[in-house]
Amino acid sequence: MKYKKQHVILSGQGLKLFTHLIESQQSVIAPQIIYSQVLGNALKKEKIGKTERDTVSAAIVHLRESLLTMPFIQIKSCRGIGYQLIISNPEEV
Repeated sequence: MKYKKQHVILSGQGLKLFTHLIESQQSVIAPQIIYSQVLGNALKKEKIGKTERDTVSAAIVHLRESLLTMPFIQIKSCRGIGYQLIISNPEEV
């Protein structure tokens, strides 16, 4: 991604996660969806446990770190629900 002089390169899971967040049209994505559909891990039960949540959290943290140079793109944590991509006007940041 490139915006003016800001430049971010995403690949692998980061790119897949970012793409999924964009395609969700700014709705909240549950951690179990990220764990199974985005990260490609099989769920053994309907709810995810601490280990799975930690895996999702680590992927989100890594993506957030990759996007630090573009502060107008944020990933919001919705406690107990999931994650949401927020894109604001770059001129306002």
